[in-house]
Amino acid sequence: MVELEDPFGPVLAAAAGKSTSTLERGLGRAAAAVQRNATLGIRRQLFRGEWPGLTPAYATRKAMKGHGTAILIAEGDLSGSIEMSRKSTLLFAVGTNIVYSRAQELGYAPRNLPARPFMAPALRESESEIKASIMEAVSSIL
Repeated sequence: MVELEDPFGPVLAAAAGKSTSTLERGLGRAAAAVQRNATLGIRRQLFRGEWPGLTPAYATRKAMKGHGTAILIAEGDLSGSIEMSRKSTLLFAVGTNIVYSRAQELGYAPRNLPARPFMAPALRESESEIKASIMEAVSSIL
């Protein structure tokens, strides 16, 4: 009788476990970068150059409420709602549950609301951090 044992099985299993957790940490850092850039993009008006200005009527209403001229900021609900969550192994999501966020991001023709994207520019701003986080995780595995 001949018995064959895989000497690499336990080592590969341990490496697979380590690689998943290492990749998850890298993806988590990448998602956190997108969250941070989306929040700061709104609060510091970093993407304002891509946004159409406020209509004069709306600017007046905001001023009367003491909200100033900042776009996408009235009471901080949108910028304060951007969250990162781990959906499953190796899957993270960044977004908000604010009902009007989609209309702000993409525009809403029935209400004549122009698009004022904040997630897409945040993703673009985060691109180098995303790549670096993933490359660092992959490098540490190899």
